[in-house]
Amino acid sequence: MRHGGFFRVTLGAAAALLTREHVPASKVIDYANLGMEAVRRVELRNLPAIIVIDDKGENLYG
Repeated sequence: MRHGGFFRVTLGAAAALLTREHVPASKVIDYANLGMEAVRRVELRNLPAIIVIDDKGENLYG
């Protein structure tokens, strides 16, 4: 919330396939030692995803 980030989700294994087309750039910005769980800045282009937590802290989970 403080930094204006979003949490988005895409359906299961389809997410891995979608990244090839819709994520042209990704850069690790912190916690590189965590591998896939590292904090990244990503560039997205037309990614079909649902924002579940927005930059104001509102969420679809309840």
